[in-house]
Amino acid sequence: MKGNALITKKNTYLKMGFNLLCRIMTGFIPTKKMRKNFRKECDNLINNHNNKIVVINNLGEKHILKKIKGLHIDITGFNNTIIVHEPYSFSNSHIIIDGDNNEVELFETKYFYRNFYLYMIQDGANRKTSIGENFSCEGLTIYQNDNNSQLIIGNNCMFSHGCFIQCCDSHLIYNSKTHEPLNTNYCHNLEIGNNVWIAQGATILKSAQIPSNSIVGCNSVVCRKFNDENVSIAGIPAIVIKNNIKWSRITPNTIQEKINTDKIQDNEITFLVQGAINKQWTKKCLTSIRKLFPLSFIILSTWENSDTLDIEYLCDKILYNRDPKGIPFSKVHSTEFNLDRQIISSLNGLKEVTTKYSMKLRSDMIIKNRNFLKYFNLFKEYDSNYKLFEKRIVSFAGYSPYTSNNKHSWNFCIHDFAYFGLTNDLLNLWDIPLMTNEEKYYWELHKYPKKNNSNAEFINESIDWGMSYKFHAEQYITIKNIQKIPNISFEFQNMYDFKDNNIEIFNKYLANNFIPLYPERLGISLPKNEIPYHSYYMSALDYTYNEFLEIYNKYANGRAKTTDIDNERIAWSKIKNKKNKIYKFLHLYWLRGKK
Repeated sequence: MKGNALITKKNTYLKMGFNLLCRIMTGFIPTKKMRKNFRKECDNLINNHNNKIVVINNLGEKHILKKIKGLHIDITGFNNTIIVHEPYSFSNSHIIIDGDNNEVELFETKYFYRNFYLYMIQDGANRKTSIGENFSCEGLTIYQNDNNSQLIIGNNCMFSHGCFIQCCDSHLIYNSKTHEPLNTNYCHNLEIGNNVWIAQGATILKSAQIPSNSIVGCNSVVCRKFNDENVSIAGIPAIVIKNNIKWSRITPNTIQEKINTDKIQDNEITFLVQGAINKQWTKKCLTSIRKLFPLSFIILSTWENSDTLDIEYLCDKILYNRDPKGIPFSKVHSTEFNLDRQIISSLNGLKEVTTKYSMKLRSDMIIKNRNFLKYFNLFKEYDSNYKLFEKRIVSFAGYSPYTSNNKHSWNFCIHDFAYFGLTNDLLNLWDIPLMTNEEKYYWELHKYPKKNNSNAEFINESIDWGMSYKFHAEQYITIKNIQKIPNISFEFQNMYDFKDNNIEIFNKYLANNFIPLYPERLGISLPKNEIPYHSYYMSALDYTYNEFLEIYNKYANGRAKTTDIDNERIAWSKIKNKKNKIYKFLHLYWLRGKK
């Protein structure tokens, strides 16, 4: 910084100049203490300029720095602020500010700033530049000299080599005869939307506006506002040359490799992301889909008045549903039971799908890979008496009745976190009625079963939670769909009702309609629930892939090869055993707190 020149060069000329000054004026050389006090006074003088470089880390903590690696900063004036969010990466980048009350904010990016130059010069004031998340550039020069002007660049924008943004007129233009000024309209604001690709050599001039999901062609000159999104802009001056386009950072060769590998192409799949907006995970969820399935359609089905401003560019369509509200999970838990919410947001979202295949995801899940596509067409055999869907649906593993106690309290469940299959099949799956009030508040009208109940041989501590509803969400979805199968008598009174006949019917329904997979095999993670999913409750209760193959062979006339050793069961049992002691301690501690 120019304003901090005395500090940055204090070890060179400051000491020498102060010694010389003292010798001339007083005839003696100052002591070390005198020099220290003088430097302190200089620091106080410079800090009164109130120019700050603020770095904000992932936890939201602010730190005042003097410099940033790879970014040269030169400031002259008062009350100027540069804010940089971690993570960042700068190379041969410069920010030069001349004036007062100016602000530059650069949000976090996993990419890079290369050959980036930002000039706020000519002694201007009250200017602001904001560059969104996941910005990248190979070469960009920005001039922003007008007072009170704003430059806004959205999220996930990519600039190639030799790009130029001119937010102002650097010189006066006037009529040669009348001497009337022709460019006195200062305060030129310039806005670039989300997910915009600026190609090599493009120039963007004052007062321009580039909408989200657009492309600006090589060597183009943009000098006016464009309003329609998903357009390609090119030419001198730039005009719209193509509509209904979208772009991705993934190369065409990569896409072709994926198309050649998978029988199901990306543009045949719609991802339905369902649920409330989670500021931490929803953006990561949408980003993971865009990365692995760039040609797929994304629908976000959420609630009215949800804040989607930062993630709109990642979606092709957003539905804002009326919130039916949840009910308390239990008398002691503040968590809400969201079955009705899930049915409404999933069904409404699926009704908007036009592709052959769909994947329903929760809004806090992350796609790790494309593994689920490998399993979709593997299982060809069916028992038509128990077949409800045209093809099997790939899903998270469901609760297995084969625990160490043979039976447990949450049976007849296929986890509702994620489903992949034919769109019509998913519509059929979610075409179920909402839970009645009698079902929602069942246990307020009925007593919980006792552990000696013959129909509930194994009841875990969940009965002490005072839950209200009759069925768990997964149970309710399963029951309503089994009841759609003709000539099947499936009577399930409540979540603790266990009948051998029901267990057999559930296994036949699972074997002929689903492919249950653990999250690692499925290629999907639940960051929010990563620890609970790998803990006591779920690790040893779910169907393993080997167990599914066994019931597939038994109840669907399958010929799948199974292994004598169930490695998944062994792995999850080890995890369970390690964490069981901790779980029991915490549970006892919680019960003690209840009393």
